[in-house]
Amino acid sequence: MDFDFITYMSDVAEKLKEIQHSLQNRRFHRVSSIANIEELLSNMGNTEGLQLLVVDAYDGRFIDNNSSNLLDSRLFTFYVVKNIQEATDFDEKQEALKQCRLVSKKILSKLFLDKLTDSQAKTETGLRNLDRQSVRYLTVGPIGDNYHGIETIFTILEKPGIIFSEEDWLS
Repeated sequence: MDFDFITYMSDVAEKLKEIQHSLQNRRFHRVSSIANIEELLSNMGNTEGLQLLVVDAYDGRFIDNNSSNLLDSRLFTFYVVKNIQEATDFDEKQEALKQCRLVSKKILSKLFLDKLTDSQAKTETGLRNLDRQSVRYLTVGPIGDNYHGIETIFTILEKPGIIFSEEDWLS
C-alpha cells in the first residue's frame, strides 16, 4: 500500500492537541517547497499558533543495489512553524523553536507507532517500510511573515511499480 502523506498529515493536524486544524482555525497547509508556501500565505490572518506544512510533491530516488529488486525511496517533508511577532525577539524565537521541535517529535512518535502496527499487520497506513534511520530535522526561518520552526524529512521504501509492457509502445 502506498503511503497517502497528505491525508495522513491532515488527520494528524486535526487530532494533535497543539495544532487542532479545522476549517475555522486553519493550521494545516500544503506547500510545494519551503520557498513556495502558497496555501499558508493565502490564509494569512487566520494562522494563529503552530502551523503544520506538508510538501505536496513526489520526490525520491530509485535504488537498485545491483539486484533484481528495484526500490522507490520516496522522500517526505513536513514543517512545524510558528509566527514570531518581533523579528528581533530572540527569546520568543527560541521558545517557538522549542515548541516546534516538541510537536515534530510528537508527529514522529505517531509515524513510528503506525509503522510498528503496520508491521504487525494491525493497520494498513503504508508506513510499514518507513526508514527510521532516514529521519532528519533542521531549523527553518524566517519564512513568509516571520515564521520559524523545524523541518522534518524521512523516506519510505516502496515497490516502484516499474513494469515494461510491449503494449505501451508503438512498433
